[in-house]
Amino acid sequence: MQDHIIHLTNPAEAWNNATPVGNGSAGMMVHGGVACDKITLNEESVWGNDPAIPSYDGMPEKIASLRRMFLEGRTVEANEEINRMIGKYVRIKSYEYAGELLVSLHESGECEDYRRDLDLTRGVCRVSYRKGGVDYLREYFASMASGLLAARYTAGAPFEASISFCRENILSLKADENGIRARAVTAFGEHKLSVIIRIATDGNATSDGEALRVSGASYIELYTVICTEFKYAEDYEKKAEEMLLSAESGWDAQIEESTKIFSSFMNRSKLIFESNDASPDALPLPERLARLKSDPEAKDAGLISLYWDFGKYLLVSSSAPRALLPANLQGVWSTGLVSPWSADYHTNINLQMNYWQAEQAGLGDCTEPLFRYMNGFLLPGGKKIAREIYGTRGMVVHHLSDIYEFANIADGPWGLWPLGGAWMAFHMWEHYLYTLDLDFLRDVAYEYIREAALYWIDNLFADECGVLHTGPSTSPENKFYVEADGDKKIAFNTISPTMDIEIVTGLFDFYIETERLLGIDPETAKIAAEKRAKMLPLRVGKHGQLMEWMEDYEEEEPGHRHISHAFALHPAAQITRKTPELYE
Repeated sequence: MQDHIIHLTNPAEAWNNATPVGNGSAGMMVHGGVACDKITLNEESVWGNDPAIPSYDGMPEKIASLRRMFLEGRTVEANEEINRMIGKYVRIKSYEYAGELLVSLHESGECEDYRRDLDLTRGVCRVSYRKGGVDYLREYFASMASGLLAARYTAGAPFEASISFCRENILSLKADENGIRARAVTAFGEHKLSVIIRIATDGNATSDGEALRVSGASYIELYTVICTEFKYAEDYEKKAEEMLLSAESGWDAQIEESTKIFSSFMNRSKLIFESNDASPDALPLPERLARLKSDPEAKDAGLISLYWDFGKYLLVSSSAPRALLPANLQGVWSTGLVSPWSADYHTNINLQMNYWQAEQAGLGDCTEPLFRYMNGFLLPGGKKIAREIYGTRGMVVHHLSDIYEFANIADGPWGLWPLGGAWMAFHMWEHYLYTLDLDFLRDVAYEYIREAALYWIDNLFADECGVLHTGPSTSPENKFYVEADGDKKIAFNTISPTMDIEIVTGLFDFYIETERLLGIDPETAKIAAEKRAKMLPLRVGKHGQLMEWMEDYEEEEPGHRHISHAFALHPAAQITRKTPELYE
């Protein structure tokens, strides 16, 4: 039997160990503590913004100067000039949590028979334990139908609990016997959000105005809704109240409808290994992992299938079609006001990698939020930056973005990598290849793919031999050594790194095919074909390796984690057994 349960026997020691639950647009991280249960709340659009992000003056001329320096072999000087030219690099603001829901139940955390299980098929987390001779059960899910975040506490004997909500930057908070209402703002930009927690119980509920106290209960149900000013403008509080009305249908109806929808996604594909080796499905997940690490002869094909299912689960939970925005760097889950790497949309691999499984796992409709984001946020932001930074047509996105159309250079010299927008276009083309949906290609994908191609039609530049180059750019996120004045210098930036060539030639190839299929602008497709023919080929270096840069530089960090130049192998499939030298 294939295992679809992530089975743990302890509460989460930290946020990283908590259990993620989500419905695409909102989520919870369930810690499952016995004495106090902490639930971290999230909503996809709770995101700080700095409206004072500067523009860079005179950039088209500066970019042209840098290109000349690279063509003249002045690589070290060009890298130094990039830092002078940019000055202080922009940092975008972070995706934020919506707050924490705290449910205090016991004096201590001691208990027996503790389990924390995540049912990947149904999208439900269950925590159970025995304490003082009484059985306790908790269930959590994020409704795929109503959008509510739901938690239910039951016990074999009457119990009591204290319920509170906490977050920074709270504008107002009020608790009564029906629940808790809070208004807050993001750390930057002061974008408002509303969090409402409604309680249903057969116990006695009282309030001191800031928290709830329930006694004599056999069950407590908590329904949470989060709405933001970003999505609903001045109606964000009204929308939260409207969404909360669906809780009146009751727990059984809510969970039945949600799990039916969730299962319909998860049951579209299975990863099955034809093996007689029994998988130790009943063991807790850490023990299964430890068993494989300690015993070279151990086998657990079910764990690999479980890993595949968990990838699907995370994609559905943070990018179901109901979502407005795609999965960010941490899906839809985060804690605190500042997340690692801002939990942003890193377009130099991370956003794309979130969606590598989508089409092959039968979850192509989970790309709908991604394509909405690309057309609604990246496209306008990318067109603006193409004009301002490069003085050209088309759209360009550098190595990261957010929900405010950011497409600019950011963070450091590695941020001067203009391929993020082009790489994203591959996902639209892949969706077409899986569906052969010409309406999608014309109505959803065409403008984005065309604008990405136009940028490169305008921005490729020629050396003295007529070869066309990209840049200034970098090979995410690796560095290389350059000989200068008898010394070795470390550099990020160059022209025509291998990944650039792979992305741009691939983009041109499917843009040309798109024009052939749709017949909208064959003349521009012809220009793209002419440009593509003048770009550098992929080459093998002195160590028998696929070269990462135009020159066979020595890497500053051999085996760097990004392996960016392997893009042609995966996901692009430009290197195959039909290209034996490069394949080897």
